[in-house]
Amino acid sequence: MKESKTKTKPKPKTASAKKTLKTQTSPRRKTPAAKKVKTQPKGAIIFLDIDGVLNGIETEDGKRIPNFKGGLDDRAFGFSPDLVANLRKVLDATDARIVVSSSWRYFKEYYMDELRGVKPPRDWRELLAGMMGRGPDLFIGSTPPLSMYEYIVRGMEIKQWMKDNESKFGVPDEDYRFCIIDDEVTSILKVFDARNVVHTNGHVGLTSSDADKVIHILKYS
Repeated sequence: MKESKTKTKPKPKTASAKKTLKTQTSPRRKTPAAKKVKTQPKGAIIFLDIDGVLNGIETEDGKRIPNFKGGLDDRAFGFSPDLVANLRKVLDATDARIVVSSSWRYFKEYYMDELRGVKPPRDWRELLAGMMGRGPDLFIGSTPPLSMYEYIVRGMEIKQWMKDNESKFGVPDEDYRFCIIDDEVTSILKVFDARNVVHTNGHVGLTSSDADKVIHILKYS
């Protein structure tokens, strides 16, 4: 007598098993590449005028510099140590670097050395950087000349520098953390908001109070 073979039906796959199987057999999805994020420039940028900012004909307390008419006083025609100290306070607080927007960008030698007959005259950028305990990399450029009447177009020159250097810093010009320091701001305020400008008294230069304003702009604007 033949033994009857009982066929065992396969168990139906449960929902969880189907899900596991689908997970194992489904092709992997490619993770989209992360978008490159533009970054801020290291530190912040100061667009710096020189005359009426780092020199003047009066001290901060209103006293006239005695021999400024003789043309041999650095405080009036070169670099005033007190005003340079105020700028150094800004650099120490913000790690800012400098773009020269002054007419001083057209020459290399320190004017007072030439006036005194010092040979060879010192490089004024190196001299100024040294007075503030910095190296030559403190200066990252100069604004481009757009007209011989620079006080009319200074704001436009600063704007042009920003556009020319957009790829270098990886940010559009409106994203710069910057402050413009100048004693002549009429043309500048036609291009930039006053919140990014510190207007110095050209007779006195960059005061300690002015320096505090620059720090606030570079840290919080």
